[in-house]
Amino acid sequence: MSAFTAWHALFEQASVGPGQTVLVNGTSGGVGHFAVQLAKQAGARVIGAASSASEAFVRELGADEYAAYDREGQAAALEKAVDVVLDTVGGNGGGWLLEALKPEGELAPVAWGGYPEEIAVRKKLNI
Repeated sequence: MSAFTAWHALFEQASVGPGQTVLVNGTSGGVGHFAVQLAKQAGARVIGAASSASEAFVRELGADEYAAYDREGQAAALEKAVDVVLDTVGGNGGGWLLEALKPEGELAPVAWGGYPEEIAVRKKLNI
């Protein structure tokens, strides 16, 4: 079910394809670890976001870059301007994920998340 959820979010909710950059929030979890592998197989560049304790695992999965959940990791992810964010974490505090998206980027949440509407409107995001 985790693999199907990752596949559905990447290819049905969003439209991940070759050459795109995907930020997977919650990379070391059940859905996230499948999402990294599926996005890579589709030809995407992947930034994995997880706790700093998970960096080795996330890199072994094939993530091109890693962003820890701490402020420094989030800041690094924000500099990338990604095409798609797959959010497996949800909850409040999703503003940094919207800021990481390019204008007109795609958000694919798999859990409830608090995403500031003003950021979505400003960036013309598909959420």
